[in-house]
Amino acid sequence: MSTATRRALYGAMTSDGTLRNLLAAPAPGYSNGIYYQSAPDTAAFPLVIFNKQAGNPTEAMHDRPPSTARSG
Repeated sequence: MSTATRRALYGAMTSDGTLRNLLAAPAPGYSNGIYYQSAPDTAAFPLVIFNKQAGNPTEAMHDRPPSTARSG
């Protein structure tokens, strides 16, 4: 995940007051309960961890055309 994408996602989540109000107090040294890739051991629940799950381009994932879909 690019730094720009990570910062945009983090910014969107931290600016959402509803989400922030649902999270526990942040771990010492952090400003909120939203973490990238992993949370510190001292983090309390509930919290948010975000990261890139896969790097497959969208063209690599195709649905089966309706004419070849299985029936039954």
